[in-house]
Amino acid sequence: MNRFEKKYTYLGADQNEIISILLSRGFYEVYETRLISSIYYDDNNFSLFNESIDGVGFRKKFRIRLYNNDAKTLFLESKVRENDTGFKITSDLKTSEKKININYKDIFRNCICNFEIPCSVEYIYLPVAAVTYYRKYFANYINKDFRVTLDSSIAFGRCIFKDLNNISILINMPFERNVLEIKYPKELELIPSDLVKNLSYLHLQNERNSKYCNCIESLY
Repeated sequence: MNRFEKKYTYLGADQNEIISILLSRGFYEVYETRLISSIYYDDNNFSLFNESIDGVGFRKKFRIRLYNNDAKTLFLESKVRENDTGFKITSDLKTSEKKININYKDIFRNCICNFEIPCSVEYIYLPVAAVTYYRKYFANYINKDFRVTLDSSIAFGRCIFKDLNNISILINMPFERNVLEIKYPKELELIPSDLVKNLSYLHLQNERNSKYCNCIESLY
């Protein structure tokens, strides 16, 4: 589905207050809180990063995503952005693809795991960085496509090629703020603005850049 996405950063101390406001405004929690880990692909010139920073009208990004560090949940996601709207395309990992082994360590969650991901995407883009965080999901009772996510304990790590068959990822760079994302179809454009007004006293900061861009700016 093609939808609008608005991002805001906020202080971790305000999370419970934001949740209370969401619940009072007709939202409910869709899933249990999940740990999300994403491994992003880019070329040697960080072209996808630069397109995002420059605000190119049509742009994309590629990432491997998994939940709760469970390799069984791995999938490839292509995220396409067209000006103010975007959509996602997900696909399972193909057994025929050439894979590379990931040695993954998260110092903040005391986690070590190993799994395999595609060596490249479209034969151009290679794994460059990883982002991990806890996500809470909320949907509106009346408009199910009006959704809000809260991402906390965000942290980054570089992808280091040890050799042709192995990459090491060390999650060791924390991000100082949490991220609130509002996602909604075009016909609901005025309603999200009303929600933001209700949250304005918490001094949300409009965040144009993605977590991937924040990651690259922090690590490189």
